Amino acid sequence: MRTIVQVTSICLFVTGAVSAQAPRLERIENAGGQRGKSFEIVCHGERMDKVNDALFYDRHLTTENVQSNDSTSTVLTVTASKDCPPGEYPIRLLSPDGASEMRTIHISPYPRQHETEPNNSLSQAMEIRPGTTIHGLVDEGDVDCFQIELKQGQRLAAEVVGIRNTNYVFDSRLAILGSNGDELAVSDDCPLLLQDPMVSFVAPEDGTYFVQLREAAFGGDLDSVYQLHVGEHPRPTVCYPPGGMAGAEQTLTLIGDAAGPTVVTRELPESAGTTEFHPQDDRGVAPTPVRLRVAGFPNSLEVEPNDSRETASLSVVSLPVALNGILQQNGDIDWFRFRAEAGRSFDVSAWGHRIGSPVDTVVTLCDASGRTIVKNDDGANHDSMFRFTVPETGEYLISVQDHLGRGGSEFVYRIEFEPVRPSLTLSIPILSENRQQQRQSIQLARGSRMAVVISARRQNFMSDVEISPDALPPGVTAESSVISSGSHLGYLLFSADDDAPLSAGLIGIHGTGTAVSESVHGSLKQKTGLAFGPPRRTAYHSVEADQIPITIIEHAPFVLDVEQPAVPVPRDGQLDLKVTAVRNGYDGDIELTLPVLPPWIEVPEDGVSIPSGSDSTTFTLTATDAAKARSWTVLMVGAAQIDGEQVFAASDEFEFTVADPYLDLTIDSAIASQEQKTSLVCRCNWFDTVREGTAVARLRGLPVDVSVEDVQVAVGAPEFTFDVAAGADAPASLHNTLFVEIEVPESGATVRHFLGRGGVLEILSEGDKPRDARSRLSILRAQAAKPSSDSKFSPVSTSAQE
Repeated sequence: MRTIVQVTSICLFVTGAVSAQAPRLERIENAGGQRGKSFEIVCHGERMDKVNDALFYDRHLTTENVQSNDSTSTVLTVTASKDCPPGEYPIRLLSPDGASEMRTIHISPYPRQHETEPNNSLSQAMEIRPGTTIHGLVDEGDVDCFQIELKQGQRLAAEVVGIRNTNYVFDSRLAILGSNGDELAVSDDCPLLLQDPMVSFVAPEDGTYFVQLREAAFGGDLDSVYQLHVGEHPRPTVCYPPGGMAGAEQTLTLIGDAAGPTVVTRELPESAGTTEFHPQDDRGVAPTPVRLRVAGFPNSLEVEPNDSRETASLSVVSLPVALNGILQQNGDIDWFRFRAEAGRSFDVSAWGHRIGSPVDTVVTLCDASGRTIVKNDDGANHDSMFRFTVPETGEYLISVQDHLGRGGSEFVYRIEFEPVRPSLTLSIPILSENRQQQRQSIQLARGSRMAVVISARRQNFMSDVEISPDALPPGVTAESSVISSGSHLGYLLFSADDDAPLSAGLIGIHGTGTAVSESVHGSLKQKTGLAFGPPRRTAYHSVEADQIPITIIEHAPFVLDVEQPAVPVPRDGQLDLKVTAVRNGYDGDIELTLPVLPPWIEVPEDGVSIPSGSDSTTFTLTATDAAKARSWTVLMVGAAQIDGEQVFAASDEFEFTVADPYLDLTIDSAIASQEQKTSLVCRCNWFDTVREGTAVARLRGLPVDVSVEDVQVAVGAPEFTFDVAAGADAPASLHNTLFVEIEVPESGATVRHFLGRGGVLEILSEGDKPRDARSRLSILRAQAAKPSSDSKFSPVSTSAQE
């Protein structure tokens, strides 16, 4: 038996051997099995012949055997432990070149049985027994039928893993039919499983019944695979109350089962959040769990009648609290009364849709007289959400109703008044909408470096956030890094020793910030979309993980290096970085990016590459005039195209400095007729008189058919002149687009400025008179100062500030 050790480490940018890439896992056939058993799954994709193991995110699953059929498929034997909870589990395939995309498999409490065709009609129905998980396929127009014998009063629960079992939008429909073909129970979408259906049914008499499964619109294809759980297990959809206080023992009524409600007692987790559990009895365990909320404050339950302001439940309950209720029938409106202190702020969140209830809440908060303060329909999906700052100490009212006025025994809800407090969540940004898992794992080569970009989602604070990984694999290092208060992006840089052991594992990332005198802690929560559909590639099914894979591999296709710049980049200036690649058998283009850009720093829009056959290039940074004068630590990432995939490697960190300009410069306006020359004077104000040497100035922003030579300028010179020649085709007009590029020598390099923006050159046709280049406001001011003066044109200076 082989088990992948979880080594707690993370990276975003991938690198692999030159000869191959990590496997691409596109879909899994027979994607699940019974807990306590070994079972085979068939993985389809690319480079499957290189697969030698699997990486699971949970200790209950291990790989027993790998048998590669060819480059497009491989068979894994997987074992689920006896105590493995039923449900969905992420998996990635491993090869010497890295880890594949994430997919999932599903663990069932029941043995696996494969659908046998033909079973498209009741007369052809496949015979099954309760306590079975059927693996099947719905082809176009296919209707899969299963026959089962039930006794009167016997419960039958059926639920489908459809859209959760594929990368595509397989919208299944499930029905229970009597012996005469009449539908006795039907489910298409359901609040707990969304696009996957479930039914709970009690047989009215002894006899033959049928379970029928098809695509909702009679569609289907070779990707419409499913798992159908059929058993006698309890199948509630919600519980009431739908939550409780952290660490407390909570009595819950399970609702939605056809056999009626049941009461259970559970000890809730110590930490707040959403949790789940699998209802069970002596007949079995529900394959899909029920969800409930855990909070750090007490519950209050509605007391009927509370359908009006006058009969509002919970008279004078104080905050924070969680209000719990059920909209029992159509048109039901529940009212609560509570007391709050002036100045306190609360995030008010309804929990219904997110925990499997069919309710679409509308929450209205009023003062004691009934005057509406805030009303909210959808804040998080179909759950209401708003912030409430108490205007004055006293009593307040809150009402809950369904958006469409619906109600029923399953329409449970919970309204949490959470005190506003700082929170922090970390994630890895999605960089490609079409390939959302790209750069979501790390292949780190021996002797190489990788970087992971981290996004910090701060709530109610804005301090710096220090980020760091968990314990790393042997031979791998990573320094903590800081996401500055003015940014939501940062990175971690990982390095592997030349002799780092080849391994695979999982790591988490943690962050710490400060709100006033309180430390704010957060961790990685990475949501991965698995099934996409219209509109705009909506994720219909996703899984969330708090760890990311890291694999240590043998070779990198190249090692990237950026030469530490000797000079700063001035505001409104440029800096050329020298980038070098040491190639390891790879001779293609290497695309270069800065994964995290400081504010007001720009890079070339068309991208920069080290071209095939070359080992170096220049990468230009541009600092806008708004850039802040300070030092920044960044890194470069290179991407190679290998086996149709991008492979990434990072440089070491390097530092560059944004500086204030070394001088100010204004350009005197000038006039030239076509086919004539003129002089254009630039006046300088040097801010550092200690500098010496000769700068090079170039006039930029000229119209066509106007020529000018570069000018050598002694550092500290108060002015210099460009000799400008206008050709016959130079456009006769007033051109105010001139500026000067001036490179000032320093430390064996030059500091490139762009100054004097808005310089004016007027080009005249033969016989034309010059225009007044001043603004209308400048002319009026001059006339006001000298009312008797002549208004003839004289050239005026136009500085960059104007």
